[in-house]
Amino acid sequence: MTTLKGNGKSLGFQDGGGLPVNKEAVQTALDGVDFGAIVASMPEDMRERITSQFDMVALARVFEDESLMHTVDVFIENGLNVSLTSRKLYMHRNTLQYRLNAIYKITGINLKSVRVAVIFKTLHYLYLNK
Repeated sequence: MTTLKGNGKSLGFQDGGGLPVNKEAVQTALDGVDFGAIVASMPEDMRERITSQFDMVALARVFEDESLMHTVDVFIENGLNVSLTSRKLYMHRNTLQYRLNAIYKITGINLKSVRVAVIFKTLHYLYLNK
């Protein structure tokens, strides 16, 4: 974040010189986005192209496990933060790590990056809307 000083006031601007970020407005906009509807509106050929690259049988094992999916959802909601997620789930960090490792062993997908987490959620929505 770049800080500019003028008239004795400090103005915080996004890197790149944009306007100040209104985090509440951004969160409201994000809350209004229906990711499931976006994925459901994908053309069928695009859905096939995405799902054909993954072992959907292995993914189904995770998608059908309510406990693992609840863990994934809370992990993503908390910005992939292990400490915060373990507190929200009332579990030890090592238990959360064990669950994330179990998902990795089953699917080959490591959920510790935003890009991969988005792909995982996309695959989940595609699975639910097949």
